[in-house]
Amino acid sequence: MDQFRTLAASIAVASLLTLSVACARTPDATSAPSEATAETEQTTLVQLQERLLGFADSLRKPSDLSAAAFSSALGVSLTPTEPGSDFMHARKQPLAGGYSFSAVALPDAGDFIFTEASFSLPGTKSPAQEPSPPCLWDAEEASQKLEAMGYKRGGQIDFQQGWLRQHWRPIGDGKQIVSASLLIYRSGDGQASTECVYGIRFRGGNA
Repeated sequence: MDQFRTLAASIAVASLLTLSVACARTPDATSAPSEATAETEQTTLVQLQERLLGFADSLRKPSDLSAAAFSSALGVSLTPTEPGSDFMHARKQPLAGGYSFSAVALPDAGDFIFTEASFSLPGTKSPAQEPSPPCLWDAEEASQKLEAMGYKRGGQIDFQQGWLRQHWRPIGDGKQIVSASLLIYRSGDGQASTECVYGIRFRGGNA
């Protein structure tokens, strides 16, 4: 479908923007902790996943896919990467058990924005970059929960060290769509391996 071709064509651009967050300078250790730190330090991965699914379910019109709504759903404050920038982010937000997550939001097509949240292992390493990572979120389970909300599973394409699995559903009068794409890696070896999720990104556009 046209929306998938548009989505695939712009993945590289969005990925470069996301990587710029990961490569940004770590704040000085003497700086004051962000307001989000105390709020999220006891949040578990499962709770964060539930928040992301709740956000996916809330997307009914273009204005629902906003930086403010995404920030509220995650319980963090998104701030500009630099003064005056439309690229908003929250880096290395702590979770229970030593895990962490990062989130980004930036302008996208039309009235929509692009948003993404990704999880990291203790030590802020992406599970997609580890040789024997644990499974943080079963991909099939995540897809089934999105499908129960009315999302239609689309294709799965190669992405970085893993895959990107697309889901979409119509919104409003059906002339626009919203997509929820799972960032997937493999946990385990051989027949015992499992496809797992290390992040999810949301976009919108014309059907």
